[in-house]
Amino acid sequence: MPRCPKNMSEPEYAALLFMKTCTSERMVSYVDQRPRPNRIFTYGRGFVLHAGTPTHRPRKAEESETHGMKNSVYALRRDVDNIIDIRSQFLQARERKQLEKWENCTRENVVLTRLMSNLIIEYLDGVEAAHQEELNEIKRKRQEEITQRLERLGWTDDDMNFYQGDNKAWRALVGVPKPLTEKIWKNLLPKLTPILEENRERNNIYNAEKRRIERRAYVDQFIMNMRYNEHPFASILQELGVGVPPAPNLGLLAARPLSGLDRRFLMGLKSSLALENPFPKTQTALRWDCLNDLSEVDMSIQEVEAKLEERREQIQANVFEWRQEVESRLVKQLRFENGEAGDEVVLLVNGSTNSSASLSPNTRLLLRADTIFISPFSGHDCLHESADFPYSEDEEETRLDNFARDLETEWLVKLLLRDLEMPDVAYIELQEMGRRFTCGRCSYKVAKSWDEMVVHYTQELDVWNEQENCQSAYSLRYPVVYRNPHDLKPTENSQSLVLALTEAPGKVSEVAGSFSRHCYLCEATGRSASALPVRILFGHLQDCHDITGPVEYIHYGAQYHDGLGDTWHKKWDGYHDQLRSAREVSSTSANV
Repeated sequence: MPRCPKNMSEPEYAALLFMKTCTSERMVSYVDQRPRPNRIFTYGRGFVLHAGTPTHRPRKAEESETHGMKNSVYALRRDVDNIIDIRSQFLQARERKQLEKWENCTRENVVLTRLMSNLIIEYLDGVEAAHQEELNEIKRKRQEEITQRLERLGWTDDDMNFYQGDNKAWRALVGVPKPLTEKIWKNLLPKLTPILEENRERNNIYNAEKRRIERRAYVDQFIMNMRYNEHPFASILQELGVGVPPAPNLGLLAARPLSGLDRRFLMGLKSSLALENPFPKTQTALRWDCLNDLSEVDMSIQEVEAKLEERREQIQANVFEWRQEVESRLVKQLRFENGEAGDEVVLLVNGSTNSSASLSPNTRLLLRADTIFISPFSGHDCLHESADFPYSEDEEETRLDNFARDLETEWLVKLLLRDLEMPDVAYIELQEMGRRFTCGRCSYKVAKSWDEMVVHYTQELDVWNEQENCQSAYSLRYPVVYRNPHDLKPTENSQSLVLALTEAPGKVSEVAGSFSRHCYLCEATGRSASALPVRILFGHLQDCHDITGPVEYIHYGAQYHDGLGDTWHKKWDGYHDQLRSAREVSSTSANV
């Protein structure tokens, strides 16, 4: 132990070490003897003073509050009182030089006290560390001996393995720094027994649920392998030269239960192939009699594997029945009127019925390109895409009641297919053609996929219906022509709605990067219009406004029309006055 500092008596030193120790953040503080009478405050029950807060001394130290701060300075009360008295004497005697000399001497003593206190701290820390190591060793031996005795009584490591939050009672009895005697063990065992029994029951429930999840994951793996290995539309895919999609890596499925995001990413359920194998979710299959016991009855994975192989034919039959039921319900949702669907449903793939002849009428009807559903999960821009739902324990099969026949889009699709002379084509064939379609009514041709083509017409018709009756904000002497080039009503000079390209372009027509301009004719007549690339805008002016030679700042421009104020309509009328005058002069010259 370090020697007693010279400026402290041995009783004070002993008190500082073992009784009322001045502490701050678990560190022993030095006795600050610097004269700071205006920064003294009582601490605790009056044993020490906090010298870090400028305040006055309260009358009753017992009623004062702690105002501790990090690295706060504390001192014994009597030392502070002594400093205050000495400083007051110097000030009353007006002995400034003596006061300064005393202050310097006091500061030197403070530095010395700090050095001595550091030695004391090092000693106390060493003693504490050694003592703590002794206690830890006693705890370790006690716990080891208790564990050995419990194992001899039939308890297992799993019974003594507590999950976080469940081990408080166990630790309170076992993790005590006292040697284990026979007397203590005799009193301890009755207290440990109910704790171990409760933990064993808790672990049994947890392990049973873990095994159940593993069995369900294995069934899921089996079901998904069956889905990819037995595709009911393989003949159609082969006719189109499209291979059946390979099964994803399902090895991870048996390792742990996957979240919906993990499962969709692993299995690639959002496949680029439109003709996926319609298959029940595993949650649905586990409710079948042939699979329910594999989920609920405790058995090994080897037993699950053997039973699945034994019941493969029954599972295949259930899948077939499920698919027939779903197809039947979807066809009912179409609500065809009598005779509308026809007695014989034709489905052509590459112009032939060979690959679809073996399919049921309901299946052929649902695979046609003009069979369109709308649901809360999709709209016109999600035609024929399979909905993507999360995988969860309580997940139910998609509610088929949410799907309804989309008559509006169906009518549009039938018109487009009529122009292509492909009224009975399968949707998968149109999708596999890629970007080999273009709008027959747009002057600027852009290659599109089939879905993009349908969406193009849907959007153009929606815009026309919304803005057909818009009125100009100005009184124009020369009205603006605004027509609907995508009108579906047939006329004598009607152009084809859609054109099929002989082959897919190497690269989709690009318009990005060209300058964008605003159509003043649309904006002037109150129609909303965003800026378009110049090449597309010129096609728009020709198709919608019958302008074959557009003039900048008259028909289009970089500036918003609203920013032109009242100047544009004057330019518009003036421009047409000039055209009229030019035509009159030309007509007069021709007559002469």
